[in-house]
Amino acid sequence: MKFKIYRAITIIFFLLTLLVNFSPVPTTEQWVTVRGIATMLFVFLFFVCYALLLSIFNYYNEAGWKNVSVIIFLSGNSVFYFLSLSRGTPNLFFNFFILIFYLPFVVAFATMDAQEIKPLAQSFAYLMLIICLLHIALPFIRDRIDLSVYRYFFNAIFLFPPVMLVLLFHKMTVVSGKKVEEDKQEDGQGDVERHDLL
Repeated sequence: MKFKIYRAITIIFFLLTLLVNFSPVPTTEQWVTVRGIATMLFVFLFFVCYALLLSIFNYYNEAGWKNVSVIIFLSGNSVFYFLSLSRGTPNLFFNFFILIFYLPFVVAFATMDAQEIKPLAQSFAYLMLIICLLHIALPFIRDRIDLSVYRYFFNAIFLFPPVMLVLLFHKMTVVSGKKVEEDKQEDGQGDVERHDLL
């Protein structure tokens, strides 16, 4: 049941990502207000959705360091977000810092062993590695090349992680649903056997 709720939250996050990344430039005061609210919700749901990934590691009893990697990822992104608000200038230390909070997160998903989730988890890991490299490269490229004409292209790339989150929690909904059905069948079989013994 909880994974159904998580899936619904990630779908809302995906829709907000669409709105924030692909909505036209605000031209009225009302639209500026709507977009501002959508952006705040987007940031809030970003941290919520990625925190929910802890539930996948816990479901499969993965190593504890993987939970820590999610916490490091969220902490690093909060710093990244506030630095972007202050328009801090990217430098080598900052880029190294991005690697520190992305790489453990990437490795955590790339090394998942559960066969039913492994392909999606590894695809998500490789995608996040690409996103990490883009975060590192884009500030330096932007100083030399006008990327405004490629805005929607890069926005489309950054749309893939929310899509993967929806797919991951959809898969977990299916997997956990099957497990519940199997447990019910086993309980039913056990009741029949006990009844036969009586």
